[in-house]
Amino acid sequence: MRAADLRPTIAAKLGACLALTGFADWFFYGHGTGWTAGLFAFLLVSTLCLLQPALVRHKPAQVIATALIALSVAMMNAPAPLTLWLFAGGLATLLVLHKRDTAMNAVLLGKDMLRLALRTLSQWRRDAKRSEKAILRLKLPRGGIRQSMVFAVFPVTLAGVFIYLFSEANPVLAQALAKLDWGYWTEIFLSPARWLFWAGSAAVIWALLRPRFALSKPVTMSLAGIGTGAWVSRRSLVFSLVLFNIIFAIQNGFDLAFLWTGQGNFPAGVDYADYVHAGAYPLIVTALLAGGYVLLTFDNAQAALRSNAATALVTVWVLQNVFLVVSSIDRTLNYIESYSLTYLRVAALIWMALVAVGLLLILARIYLNRSNMWLINVNALVLTGVLYACCFMNFGGMIAQYNVHHAREIGDPKGVALDLAYLKRIGPDSIPALRWYVSELKEGWNRQYAGMVLKELEDGLARDTADWRLWTWRKEQLVEK
Repeated sequence: MRAADLRPTIAAKLGACLALTGFADWFFYGHGTGWTAGLFAFLLVSTLCLLQPALVRHKPAQVIATALIALSVAMMNAPAPLTLWLFAGGLATLLVLHKRDTAMNAVLLGKDMLRLALRTLSQWRRDAKRSEKAILRLKLPRGGIRQSMVFAVFPVTLAGVFIYLFSEANPVLAQALAKLDWGYWTEIFLSPARWLFWAGSAAVIWALLRPRFALSKPVTMSLAGIGTGAWVSRRSLVFSLVLFNIIFAIQNGFDLAFLWTGQGNFPAGVDYADYVHAGAYPLIVTALLAGGYVLLTFDNAQAALRSNAATALVTVWVLQNVFLVVSSIDRTLNYIESYSLTYLRVAALIWMALVAVGLLLILARIYLNRSNMWLINVNALVLTGVLYACCFMNFGGMIAQYNVHHAREIGDPKGVALDLAYLKRIGPDSIPALRWYVSELKEGWNRQYAGMVLKELEDGLARDTADWRLWTWRKEQLVEK
């Protein structure tokens, strides 16, 4: 690119960077997060695509850009950390995809995104000289920007003197100037924290506008160098799979007898609740270890270890692992039935489902004769898709509704007393459930305490919806008309 072509590009990006930094200050500095997070995200991705139309010249990039716009709308509805992180990851993916025209895998993408992140706070320094040269081409007086600023001191100072004298001579102008909040402007330009906010925001935005990071080298995920031949042979692999299948069959037999049918006779000191509430997470660790063993021994580089018997046995073993994960999900559901629902338990259920899908994908990799990189890419796509869908879910409202309708006070004999402190931590999303809960309870201490919590949440909701920055569509829907 010639120097003459570079000047308007840098000038336009510099202007966009300053404008976006101004919006970031206006929306976020000293304020909470509301719909403005989604608006800023939309402005950011729109600016990138307008200044660099080549970003979305390919179909995959267009899909990612559309997904980013949908995420910005989701943040306008209800900003959340997960949505923010996915938006940041999607934006980085769009920039990497533009820079790397060839096909890439999840590991390579992750390395490129890390390189982009590391350049975020240093890119402006690398472009400082280019930006200065572009500005100097505007034919400023000899001496450059610094001398131009010196030349501006006298007229700006004299203009201030004129304004002061006119305010003394004009009562109307004096009254108008008196209404200005000079403390506000002093706080803006003399606050070190605000200058740091500007500097950090501008550095990140500039790095996104000019992503000049070096691409990573292609990687492979073959396990050939581990040297499994020293401790695993064709026969020992078959033997190990037979042994593992027997052990897992015993555990799954216990689950069938005691968890799924409920017909087993528990030994002394163990009841159904003890069996249900124990072991969900250790069983998931077991399944993950099993998956790692299969990947290690059935890697394409270990073709000598494969046999028809080993393939059949590993199929049965992976399916047993899937059943083990399903049993863990059932244990967690029973645990929720006895001890209420929380964010962590929802996340655990999603995680377990992903583990089950990952195990089935291992079988697909074996039978389709795919590589470990293929497995990683597909799992990354599944994980991204699930997390993306979660951005549009109101888990707080779902948790509050479940706990309220299964509370012991409402009449559920299996339920526990409603944890009002937890519903308070959920925030405004629990308001509809609390309104129903209060309406269903008779007079008493529980109703009074629930009413206090509800009143506190509704007061906070009123404050948020009154502030244009903190307002969101979801919060507006919670306001009692």
